[in-house]
Amino acid sequence: MPRRRRGAHLRSLRLQPSPVDRPDPPPRLHLQLVQIFHRRLRRRGVRILAGTLCGGGRAVQPLRRLDVGLPPRLARSLVAAAGQPPQGLVRETIHVLVPGTDHLFPPAGGQMRALLVPIALGAFGVGLGRTLAMIASLLTARGWQVTVLAGRPLELERIEQRFGIPLADLEVRLWPAAGRPRGRWRRALYDRARHLAFCRLSRRFDLLWMQSPHIPPISLARRSILFTEFPFDVEPRALFWRRRLAAYDRIVANSAFTRGWIERYWGVGAGVFYPSVQECAPAAKEPSILAAGRFTGGERSKRQLELVRAYKAMVAQGLDGWPLHLAGIVEDPAYLAAVRREARGYDVRLHLDLDAGDLARLYGRSSIFWHATGLGADAERAPHALEHFGIVTAEAMTAGCVPVVFGRGGQAEIVRPGEGFTWLTPDELVRHTFTLVRDDARRRAMAEKARASAVERFGEAAFAARLDDLIGAGGS
Repeated sequence: MPRRRRGAHLRSLRLQPSPVDRPDPPPRLHLQLVQIFHRRLRRRGVRILAGTLCGGGRAVQPLRRLDVGLPPRLARSLVAAAGQPPQGLVRETIHVLVPGTDHLFPPAGGQMRALLVPIALGAFGVGLGRTLAMIASLLTARGWQVTVLAGRPLELERIEQRFGIPLADLEVRLWPAAGRPRGRWRRALYDRARHLAFCRLSRRFDLLWMQSPHIPPISLARRSILFTEFPFDVEPRALFWRRRLAAYDRIVANSAFTRGWIERYWGVGAGVFYPSVQECAPAAKEPSILAAGRFTGGERSKRQLELVRAYKAMVAQGLDGWPLHLAGIVEDPAYLAAVRREARGYDVRLHLDLDAGDLARLYGRSSIFWHATGLGADAERAPHALEHFGIVTAEAMTAGCVPVVFGRGGQAEIVRPGEGFTWLTPDELVRHTFTLVRDDARRRAMAEKARASAVERFGEAAFAARLDDLIGAGGS
């Protein structure tokens, strides 16, 4: 097979008028974009999108001229087909897009299509599932057709009940996560086949929202966004990984803490997109301490055992009438049993597998909120063991709870001075909590500041505004 001459793909992009007797185009303008990767331009962060615009006497979208330092040969080939093309002609136009500065959505009417991919296929209802559900709800309300990729059928009614977010119009597309075959080469062929299948699927959509802590597959959607809770792949500088990341228009982190590790591990810039946080109404406050998080052991434990021990130390120092509430889903029954044994004989109350409404009411009644994820972890060697953002902390603050949380990871950027306390040792946790228990006026003042700050920065209105800024005006 003869080798294709260098630059032949560029000559194919030049404008060529079709015969005058070509059939009239359909009434609605249609633009099919095909991504063309050019080695020299990719290093400059430029994406070239080529497509066919049907004229038929209709105005077509003009070329957006961007000063990106294109090579002279390519610059001469970028001839704008803007304005009113002659009757019956079909012209090709080239759109040059700079990721993060400009993007293109369909130039004419038609329903926009979005594909949402959860962190783990089938795990739509846990972790950052609320963020995905909120995005689906907002896009659907604006006329988008939203599809979520799942490894198994989703119980949408249960997810709606868990988060209190309507998802009736959500389309679920199954993407079975079959077991990988044995053998190095068989696994490589299997992974490549699934990768290509995902590429073919993604090109049908105007927006791809990928939630993944790993290097994602290449996306051919018109606009692709990678949302990462923490970068767990630490060798992305190979050419293969760089090409995958380059296929995404924006890479965003759930906190400034995560953004720093994305830049360190992956060598790419990232923005900050805070997850969706449920706004919880404050109620009549009771003298109680609340900690929320899944019951699991290991590095990603929420450290309920350490919190129970700190509470026992406070009781030994005279704390009375302040019960400790522990709420969360059960992932590790053995760890839950250890917490029960440690709390035996003390006023520690467990609330297991609560839905969003019950948890919100518990937030509303509680006065102080504890969080200890990351305690004992090495911040340099195991940064993934720290809290990457702290959704439950932000939710508790919207309900008027005063946060007293571990001061490393994403928690440090949630709690500002005057809105709560951060600590690094259990002794500091005990001391700060006694300060709030013994000073009602200070506790109420800090609760008001914490609530106002959390609603302004992390509330539903703030989340919708961040989403608009991220996907651009074309997505509304």
